[in-house]
Amino acid sequence: MLEDLEVGILSTNNVLLTGIFPTIPTPFNVDGSINISKFQKNLLRNRDYCSGYVVHGSNGEAVFLTPSERILLVQKSRELVSREHLLIVGSGMESTSDTINLTKKIADSGADAVLILTPHFYKKSFSLVALERYYNDVANATAVPIILYNAPVFTSIDLPVTVVQNLANHPNIIGIKESTGDKHKIKQMVDTTPDDFAVLTGSFTRLLDGLTVGASGGILGMANIVAKHLSEILDAVSDGNLRLAHDIHQFLKPLSTEMSRKCGISGLKAVLNIIDECGGEVRAPLLPLTLSDKEELMLILRRYDLT
Repeated sequence: MLEDLEVGILSTNNVLLTGIFPTIPTPFNVDGSINISKFQKNLLRNRDYCSGYVVHGSNGEAVFLTPSERILLVQKSRELVSREHLLIVGSGMESTSDTINLTKKIADSGADAVLILTPHFYKKSFSLVALERYYNDVANATAVPIILYNAPVFTSIDLPVTVVQNLANHPNIIGIKESTGDKHKIKQMVDTTPDDFAVLTGSFTRLLDGLTVGASGGILGMANIVAKHLSEILDAVSDGNLRLAHDIHQFLKPLSTEMSRKCGISGLKAVLNIIDECGGEVRAPLLPLTLSDKEELMLILRRYDLT
């Protein structure tokens, strides 16, 4: 269980970034409205195996939500999430001022920490100096602890280790979700940032690699489905049982591969709808999976006894 896990980083803000954090999807109804009851069910499903939850991450379709919807979901999350679990909320916007304003509102609504994706619309004009200033300005203007979010697959911007090193010295920047899956980069971050700065992997395929070089956990979409197995990987690494950790990781790889192949968020929601009907719909312009894709997913889920 996670309480037995010894690997972890306690920041100066007393936020323990250790363990598994699922990125919670936002279920929509057919008419595009948010299904609050399904959203809350997603929050509670894996509470025995997770250290906390990430709302408005990449799987949460936050880019399709209005500001008022984003705040509402944070408030609904805080009503259910005990103080034993961290509530981490995505608050990144394109402009510095919008990010500061949203971050403050999210903090006031109960978030324990925020996850901030790099701005990227004008990526060709963003120098490393500009990106570093963006994060420092937000950290200086807000009190809630900040987790950097590096996801080049979405942004086409890859935060260099040197920038992360500099930002890690800010007392209000407590960690990073590193989604490149680059084991050597993760190790370099772990080795060259302060002890109270946490490095979390955002890639299931590289979770085990990351843990073996010092990552303290993972922020993962897969945790919505197999949180128990993922927590067992962390426990095995903590116990020094790398063979067991490897076996569990290999066991899950076909499921991860199939999930990745089946269209990301639409695939995740389809799986959750199959498991307990709480995935909901995607919001336009995203499209749901085809019937044949859903049938293929059903077959692999049966192999994992998830139906």
